Amino acid sequence: MKQKLVYGLQSQSILSSKTSLNSLILFEILVVGFANIPVLLVAKALNTTNAKYLIAGYNTMSDLDREKIDGKRLVSSTKTFLYLLATVPFLAFVVLITASRLEIAIGGYCLVVIVLICWFFVFTKKAGLR
Repeated sequence: MKQKLVYGLQSQSILSSKTSLNSLILFEILVVGFANIPVLLVAKALNTTNAKYLIAGYNTMSDLDREKIDGKRLVSSTKTFLYLLATVPFLAFVVLITASRLEIAIGGYCLVVIVLICWFFVFTKKAGLR
């Protein structure tokens, strides 16, 4: 009986049912989805009061430096970024894994994350938040 590698996670018979492949895809989608829950929780909990503890760079600034930065705008931008970081790559992963292979979905997921991080750095620099 011929064997083939399915999504790099398990070896299955060519004669195996499509149901097991769909279950594997669903499992991979759930794993990626659950990995985004902590990011969503941080985004939901972030406010101007706890920003000095949660936002990297902002938490190590002196009070004098913090006064130079618009804290409300920084929190709003960071929350938006975190929501985007949790949802957009996940949606890209879901679309790519259902349309192609796991390797392409992982690559697409990573590419979207990198683009979002670069966008956030450029945006915060132009907005004067860094």
